[in-house]
Amino acid sequence: MNKIISQLHKRVLILDGDLSYYIDKYNLRKYDYHGSRFMQHSKNLTGFYEILNLTYPQLVQEIHEKFFKAGADIIRTNTFKANEYYLSQYDLANLAYEINYTAAKLAREVAVKYSLIDKNRPRFVFGRIGDIDRQISLQDSELYYSQQIKGLFAGKVDVIFFENFRSYQNLQQVLQVLDSILKRRNRRYPVVITLSADLKEELYGQLISEINEHWTNIDLVALGQSRGADLNGLFETFSKIHSEQAKILCVNVRDDSGVQVSESEFFEVMKHLISQGLVNIVGIGRGGSVDYVEALDKLVKDLELK
Repeated sequence: MNKIISQLHKRVLILDGDLSYYIDKYNLRKYDYHGSRFMQHSKNLTGFYEILNLTYPQLVQEIHEKFFKAGADIIRTNTFKANEYYLSQYDLANLAYEINYTAAKLAREVAVKYSLIDKNRPRFVFGRIGDIDRQISLQDSELYYSQQIKGLFAGKVDVIFFENFRSYQNLQQVLQVLDSILKRRNRRYPVVITLSADLKEELYGQLISEINEHWTNIDLVALGQSRGADLNGLFETFSKIHSEQAKILCVNVRDDSGVQVSESEFFEVMKHLISQGLVNIVGIGRGGSVDYVEALDKLVKDLELK
């Protein structure tokens, strides 16, 4: 944790872009998703990106490398839906630990490689955990997330990243699961959280209080928001997030309906947020190519020189 904190004190860090954007560009076939291991599997795995950690690991690493080469400081593991809730829909719930461990290991290998290439710019791995599409209880959360969390630990991610949680209740449950695992192991772990822009701004302060009071083995490194293509109100929102932690923003430059944020608008907003010191980690979600990462890297460097 100390290494990423020290970097955040020096500069704005850049998240990778959209891994699925590049997976889709390869026009993968059924065999690429199933591999020889799952060729006789009962469910069609085509389009389930997380299985590629096991069946096409070289592709996952190749995409991670694209983002590091473009100037990313952080890559996210290919594990957004690698929890037992979604895996059970493919009859793969028993592979939650293996998929997450493998994804973390793949990302770690690439991060180590690029950290050695430029020793003044260490690279980091965020272990990605996503929300699910229904409300869950604590018991559900233990069932769905425990093996995912343990796999990411074993694969040595730098940070557990709870990304774009739309349900505050679900986030509370999974943070409780994480904290319980940490307490049993007598250890602490750094965490980064982004909430959906649909959630009320008051929840940021509530979340910080709950972590400090109840989930005391969690070290909150950064807190912020995941946004869609509508960038209105970003300045006001990030001005209101009062905390000692860093602030993170991840923007989908293309929304579900295909609406694209213009590059000029995106970078004008980013320039203002960064120059005003309102964000410490910036990244691109859906639709984010290496071009956006390269431009963000240049923007951060240019602003540092001023």
